[in-house]
Amino acid sequence: MTNKQTRCRRCGKIFPPQEGKTLCVRCTEKYVEDATRVREAIEQHGLETHEDIAAFAGVTADQVQEILDDPESMKKRVVEERICSRCKERPAQARSEYCFSCRMDLNKAFGDAARVLASIIEREMHKKKPEEPRKDINLASAVQRKRGRTGSSRIDPTPRNRYSS
Repeated sequence: MTNKQTRCRRCGKIFPPQEGKTLCVRCTEKYVEDATRVREAIEQHGLETHEDIAAFAGVTADQVQEILDDPESMKKRVVEERICSRCKERPAQARSEYCFSCRMDLNKAFGDAARVLASIIEREMHKKKPEEPRKDINLASAVQRKRGRTGSSRIDPTPRNRYSS
């Protein structure tokens, strides 16, 4: 086996190495699913013995012990009470730094700021461009301006051959 390959510690399948990964994708998915069932058996159903948990989760007692010993799989068991970063009074919501009240205030502030920016952009887009003063309007200058705006000053794109004039 070369340095660029790793062997799964459960099924033996060879897979590309990843930092901190010792299981292939299939075994990792199976392990996460088993750990979720074990956690559910403990937290929601209150099962305490390894045999009861193994029977509920559909795994062996040794696998239950392995899952319980793994700090990564049981990370969700430990609920840490975090304080809101903004008000420093109420507990923060899951997967957030802020409590519900502060999140609503921040969302309202973001919405107000977005409306202000949209109105500024709208106002800037509808501002009339200053018209350049017209010096002397006569037929020759009007035709010259018109030719400058159209493509008549460009090369004629139609092909010429020896029979065309």
